Amino acid sequence: MTTYTISNRISGITLGQYDAETPAQALDAMARDAGYDDYAEACAVAPSDNGEIVAAEVYKPHTKPKTYYAAQRPRGFINETIVSRFGSKAARDAWVIGHENDGDVNAATHGAFAITANRARYLTRPDDWCGPVEDGDSVFSSRY
Repeated sequence: MTTYTISNRISGITLGQYDAETPAQALDAMARDAGYDDYAEACAVAPSDNGEIVAAEVYKPHTKPKTYYAAQRPRGFINETIVSRFGSKAARDAWVIGHENDGDVNAATHGAFAITANRARYLTRPDDWCGPVEDGDSVFSSRY
């Protein structure tokens, strides 16, 4: 759904904000708030010039989808970390469970584990990741 601000173009008065699929539906919602069945009935009672009442889409800044990260050290060395990214927490958690015993079981730090976005940024460089997130995208890091 989109949020629309309804205002009077001539006076500049804002009449409200309404969530709707289309500007016409937003105008109908405003009219229902005022006690009418729809915008057409409101206009019949209180006529306005064509285009005087406008419904403008409210700008919402683009929000970046959340990314979840996991890491694993297959050989158990702290300076050999594979960082993977996922589009959902559920996908990340399922991957961690499926890989928690991978690698050298004699090492203290084997297997997969969830990490924070801050830790992933520390272990990797921005240019390591290209394109949209695909579950399981991985890069190697020698930082620790």
